[in-house]
Amino acid sequence: ISAFAQVEITARIEPSRAVLYEPVIATVRIQNHTSQRIILDDHTPGSRIWFNIEQSPGRRVRQRDPVVLGEPLIVEPRQSATRRINISRIYDIRDTGPYNVRARLDWGGESFASGRTFLDVVPGLEITRMVGPASPDGSERRLYRLLSLNRDRGEHLFLRIDDEARRICYAVLHLGRVVRIQEPTMRIDAGNNIHVLHQAGPGRFLHHAFSPSGDQVTRRMYTSEDPGVALEYGRDGAVVVSGAATSLMDGE
Repeated sequence: ISAFAQVEITARIEPSRAVLYEPVIATVRIQNHTSQRIILDDHTPGSRIWFNIEQSPGRRVRQRDPVVLGEPLIVEPRQSATRRINISRIYDIRDTGPYNVRARLDWGGESFASGRTFLDVVPGLEITRMVGPASPDGSERRLYRLLSLNRDRGEHLFLRIDDEARRICYAVLHLGRVVRIQEPTMRIDAGNNIHVLHQAGPGRFLHHAFSPSGDQVTRRMYTSEDPGVALEYGRDGAVVVSGAATSLMDGE
């Protein structure tokens, strides 16, 4: 039996066109054609999964985090197993441009590789920005930017959160498809959470709120057939949606 026939590894990248610092997930599938159990672990050099990521031939991207799998991956004899891996967290993908990605597997003294997949990293088109406090005393501040990107036959909206003073990007968050009939807006509430309202379709509006570190506080859909849906300040500095009715609960 050839080495390829013993173990097969495939990888799929989502998204294949990403905004810089947006999470990029590799879905890796292992097919075990042997009669032995395969156990893959980050701490066993001869039995592990890793990635070969290049910006150009011979220019390999540095691995920042040795933890790829987290928990061991077990593939039973003549079975398959799948694991989703955030490669943008593990590897130093901090430049725009094209990347070549291969998933690699070391096991039983052999090395196996997936086919090459392609990733295109772009800055995104800035729509608007604002700066706001990120701590109760105002000593920390965040730069919030709304970015757009055309992919999958539609325009998508992203929120990027940066601490410019420390040169830290806290998050790039995908907010979903956007319809530019009404421009997206941002507000900061009394708790320093950032709120974003954008039109996701005809009569459909999405309201997101995130902490200054990028943790999701709320996600809610609203509907309205009338113009004038907006973010407004309510009591005690809360940010509320006006001119629309709630359609779906948080997280839908």
